[in-house]
Amino acid sequence: MNTERPVDPQEVQALRAQIEACIAAGEDRAHVDFAGFELLLKKEPDGHYTIGPPGGQRGFVFAAAAAVPEGYPADVPFIANETVAWSAAEGGWNLTWLAPRLADWVIDQLHEHCLDTDWALASETRTDTPTSLQRMYRRGAEQRFVSCSSGSVALVHKHRRLY
Repeated sequence: MNTERPVDPQEVQALRAQIEACIAAGEDRAHVDFAGFELLLKKEPDGHYTIGPPGGQRGFVFAAAAAVPEGYPADVPFIANETVAWSAAEGGWNLTWLAPRLADWVIDQLHEHCLDTDWALASETRTDTPTSLQRMYRRGAEQRFVSCSSGSVALVHKHRRLY
């Protein structure tokens, strides 16, 4: 991603539109542009889509759906009718809703999910730019961050040993 300037929310919307169009068309491989960088969207043999830089680390992409799609990670909140990217790393995972149509609603759904699954709200910060909202939740030795910026909503899950 280009670190010299903030990501324009319209670029995130354009990425979401490209991903959704490729998946709807059933394309096996597609090169999509994001903020001047090329990403490879690829249909894997099991039918799931992955995305990432050509030759780089890849994450899963789940197209907007009314019900939890097959292969969606367990213990991860599902937001209906929104496209989401999921990636895992040692000690945690990350979900990013790409330019959700109703970002505030997605944030509210994530907040409710965290509270309903015994996470405690530890802090909340609101600013105008570059991040409009950050919330941190804790549960035992784990923490979750919810943030909204550049037209996307992210949920990051980490185990305590990593922070």
